[in-house]
Amino acid sequence: TADAAMVNGGNVSIKAAGNIVLGPNSVLDVSSGARVLPDGKIKAGNGGSVTMEAGGDLQLGADLRGYAVGKGGSVTLKAAKVQVGGDADPTALNLDAGFFARGGFANFNVTGDAGVNIADGTVLRPTVISRELSQGYTLQATGSNLEAFSSLQKRDSRVRQVANVSFAANGIRGAKVRLGEGAAILADDKASVSFTAD
Repeated sequence: TADAAMVNGGNVSIKAAGNIVLGPNSVLDVSSGARVLPDGKIKAGNGGSVTMEAGGDLQLGADLRGYAVGKGGSVTLKAAKVQVGGDADPTALNLDAGFFARGGFANFNVTGDAGVNIADGTVLRPTVISRELSQGYTLQATGSNLEAFSSLQKRDSRVRQVANVSFAANGIRGAKVRLGEGAAILADDKASVSFTAD
């Protein structure tokens, strides 16, 4: 509906047969808005989606944001190779463990054509960070910047939206998704964690 379009985050999709490079301090923001309805209730917008699919290297210097008053956004990343945690691999998309606990995203989909390596000892804690409205939000003018009267909060695990994670290696025959020695993915109850490889 028109109302939904006004409060939900948008969609950003970048696809290339070769490399994708997002420089330091760049931002891709698909965060939601919110609307106060005539009866005083809140129409909470949901986060949008970020998709980046590279046939070659993906260099992710950007800050990705999908915060929402409602449901968190989704992020899909595809590169020739993916390294999660551990020492940086100059031939791979490198993601630190904290990537899965920031940005407000509720769905993380990560694919490495030649494989995904979650380094030894790396601990992932996928978490949705939500945007909470502050007192007095009903007094704000239409079109106001939501960040000015809200804050980012990590809700209690009993009530927050779960963050789902999927890792895939499906571009090259024999490619693997490796969960290293001592590595762990500590997801919330009822969250989905999946591994797929050809």
